[in-house]
Amino acid sequence: MFAYENDIPRSTLSRIEQVQSECGIVALKKIANGLNWSVAELFAHIEENLGEDFNLIDE
Repeated sequence: MFAYENDIPRSTLSRIEQVQSECGIVALKKIANGLNWSVAELFAHIEENLGEDFNLIDE
């Protein structure tokens, strides 16, 4: 339902959820909007909940 309500293809959202695909900025914006967050709030939430060994940037 989230995918439909936020105009994100279900297959895209599923691949993102299963870490099978990288998420583009448009999808990130739609996900953030669907949660009533800014993209910055979405990133902050991700960083807070995935632990210290998680990094948003590949090294």
